[in-house]
Amino acid sequence: MVTATFLDASLRNLCVLCAFALNFNMATREQSLVNQYQVNRAMTAGKVQSVLLLVQKALSLTCKIDFSKPEESEELILKCQNIVAQLEMALNYRYGESVPTLFALYEQVYDALEARTERSIEVAQYLLGHYQETLELLRKRR
Repeated sequence: MVTATFLDASLRNLCVLCAFALNFNMATREQSLVNQYQVNRAMTAGKVQSVLLLVQKALSLTCKIDFSKPEESEELILKCQNIVAQLEMALNYRYGESVPTLFALYEQVYDALEARTERSIEVAQYLLGHYQETLELLRKRR
């Protein structure tokens, strides 16, 4: 069973940084309001919800990857890798027996993104999708 104690208290700050880093080009007022909503949502989220927001963002970015546009794909992959790296750094090894398992999961996703093939991106999407489902179930239990 995954517990919420495996996360560091600074995870909310990571979510805010990710929200700013991933949505830095606010061209319209509507987009600015959406970004403000996302930041507020991240700031008020609990630990599990914070991780869920990051996983959802990484999953949405992997779905946008189009290898016919190499520069755009590279940028999206790097953003996903940054999110996964932030999740790895937020793990608190003092609590929870599931931390090594989560670290291994994050490493598999990172390595799949690093391979930069269509098949490896599908693997990353699969892992992130199932992890998202697990986090949603955990959030509902609370």
